[in-house]
Amino acid sequence: MKNFIEEKLSVDNVPQTVLNRIQELENLLQNYKIITPKEKGSLKITKNKKRYQYYIKSPEAPKGKYLNKKSMPLIKELCQAYYEKKVFTALKTQLKLLKKFVAAYELQSAETIYKNLNEGIKKYAAPLIYNEEKFSELWAKSNNNYASLAFSTESPELISTAGIRVRSKSEMLIADCLSKNKIPFKYEYPFTTANGITLHPDFICLNRRNHHHFLWEHFGLMDTPEYAVNMVQKDNLYRKNGFSQGKNLIYTFETKQQPITSHEIEVIIQRYLQ
Repeated sequence: MKNFIEEKLSVDNVPQTVLNRIQELENLLQNYKIITPKEKGSLKITKNKKRYQYYIKSPEAPKGKYLNKKSMPLIKELCQAYYEKKVFTALKTQLKLLKKFVAAYELQSAETIYKNLNEGIKKYAAPLIYNEEKFSELWAKSNNNYASLAFSTESPELISTAGIRVRSKSEMLIADCLSKNKIPFKYEYPFTTANGITLHPDFICLNRRNHHHFLWEHFGLMDTPEYAVNMVQKDNLYRKNGFSQGKNLIYTFETKQQPITSHEIEVIIQRYLQ
């Protein structure tokens, strides 16, 4: 699905991805302790035909003391300690390089360059990439003159906190949770599939952080056989057009006995839209 507004550059997630990796490495290096073998010394390995022979070198045995099968626990400890020491040395180097990279990268980012432009230039220069707030603002304002599905005269008048009329109390709950979490969305926006079929998903939502779109369909009458059949048909149509649950599609369900809750909606929003 195309974006609602044109972007000349995709959103730049590199700095945040690297910062997440830096945090992960710092936590690991700070909290994890390498195995310390009971018997101190360095590992020496030789190969005799197809068999490996293990020795432990120490000041008392500079050429290495042979470790037989009975010493297998010590052999495992020495091998693990050797491996972890190599990994930790590499991770420390990686951490230093990533910190240098972030500092240099952010100075050269499109957003930083635009932010530091002379105001006289900025007045007429259109940014090549929008920050999270600006993109969300433009997305919310774009393509608003669309025709959603008509309401029947028997439909209850349910208005969300954002002033949008919806078809059920559950949809109103979803809309209110989206608004509360400042998630831009459009209700029953017409979406045309590759086969030329126009659908009106309940919600099209924007992940403000990475600019990804999610269609959100709520199925509120799953205890009705005809409704369940319609749900399966709609799911088949979405899958044929490249949509799948968790990737770019969100499904929620309920029955009369098990209505959807605001907690369930909040969990979904945190998982996919924040």
